[in-house]
Amino acid sequence: MDKDRAVNTNLIEREDDLLEQIDACQQILAATWRFLRETDEPIHLPALRRLMMALRTVERSIDDEMLDVRLELLQFAKPPAGGTPGANKALE
Repeated sequence: MDKDRAVNTNLIEREDDLLEQIDACQQILAATWRFLRETDEPIHLPALRRLMMALRTVERSIDDEMLDVRLELLQFAKPPAGGTPGANKALE
């Protein structure tokens, strides 16, 4: 049981870290958009597109990791009250 608790705690900590990483990506993207709207400097659009796509790719990669962590956390979820015992077993 202690091993399960340690794994669950580790997954929750990983989820928290991934949430922070996603938040950082979103903040950087938002700051970039603000800069682009406020600047009068000419910007090379193909380069800008590559940079923005790279940032979004990083964010999606982190989001994919988050999905994996959350799927792993399902094994620790308690069945709903009145639910069928072992309903989560099919997910294992």
